[in-house]
Amino acid sequence: MFDEIERIKRKKMAKYTKMIEEKKKEEEQEIQERQFLNKILLPDAANYLNSVVKPSTAKKIRRLIINLILSNQIPIDQIEPLTKLDIKILERKVEGKESKIFYQKRGEETRNLSDLWK
Repeated sequence: MFDEIERIKRKKMAKYTKMIEEKKKEEEQEIQERQFLNKILLPDAANYLNSVVKPSTAKKIRRLIINLILSNQIPIDQIEPLTKLDIKILERKVEGKESKIFYQKRGEETRNLSDLWK
């Protein structure tokens, strides 16, 4: 019985150790990504990405930019610094938001312009 309790403790300890190592590895990777991206983001874009954008969306944007560079869809030697507007555009695309234009005729309710073409 004592041996079984010790085995369970060791198993749990190994599980927690593995979780801590994975978390540490993720944090190190995120730090490297941020350092790399800070080289290609203008200061206002980096600030916007790090402080305004939701953390989950910011992570997706970082991975998207890095994957585009790693797959040579954006050659690293030809990349121009990304602006705050570029990050906002990527944010809208990642979140699946579409731009919307609303109009209102006198005496009618406000409607979406895209409704005219449906």
